[in-house]
Amino acid sequence: MNTRLRQSNSHQETLGPRCSKKRKVKKSAKILVLLCACFMFFFLGQTCAGIVQSVTSFFTGTEPSLTQKLTNIADAFEETESEIAEKEKTNPWNLLLINSSNPLPPDFQVKLKKFDDGEGGEHYVDERIHSDLLEMFEGAQEDGVYFQINSAYRNAKEQQHIIDKRVKKLMDQGFSYQEAQEMVLEVVALPGISEHEAGLAVDFGVGKGNKSWDSVYEWLKKNSYRYGFILRYPQKKEELTGVAYEHWHYRYVGKEVAKEIKEKGICLEEYLENR
Repeated sequence: MNTRLRQSNSHQETLGPRCSKKRKVKKSAKILVLLCACFMFFFLGQTCAGIVQSVTSFFTGTEPSLTQKLTNIADAFEETESEIAEKEKTNPWNLLLINSSNPLPPDFQVKLKKFDDGEGGEHYVDERIHSDLLEMFEGAQEDGVYFQINSAYRNAKEQQHIIDKRVKKLMDQGFSYQEAQEMVLEVVALPGISEHEAGLAVDFGVGKGNKSWDSVYEWLKKNSYRYGFILRYPQKKEELTGVAYEHWHYRYVGKEVAKEIKEKGICLEEYLENR
């Protein structure tokens, strides 16, 4: 009997390591499957809630239905769209404040559309302001006023090029680099804080059908708000805008806002502060 007991114990000792190895292999397999599942969900863009649910279902065996999975994903997207809509309502694109204290976000992007001013220039603007800008050109021409676009959308590289060019010109006239740069930055914004980079600003000039600047700028000052544009840097507002008076620089803000700004005689900074 002792012999049988020893044989039984010997047999269990022999099986022990094997069983242990099987358990380790089984546990490793589960971990490997779990890691693979997490890896797949990550690249499929599944939500954290979905990952938790999938991990739970792996161990409990309660896998959700395909309909439930699709519903969860749809709900996640709906929440995201809702958040975006709320953000756009609070900070609409046409009221984007761009200045030295409010630079454009590093990931800012704009969809551009080519605009033909009839003067042979090739300019681009935010596609959302294209139709109103065209309507303004047509309205001016009906009144016998012709103007052209001197500058519209400019990327950061183009913006810096303008600064460098003007600084060099002033230095050639005898100003130091620091003096020249300070003078230029009073009328030209640094890259990242220029409305031109957003495609919302337009610098106007006199068209071929006009002989004087006055008729063009008087018309713009009087009528631009009807089409959603404002004189962005008006006189006596330099302390608020941080930019010297520019009679050629107009900014799109939308027809309702432009009308209110025009009627109250305020600048964009004042409008946004009291909004």
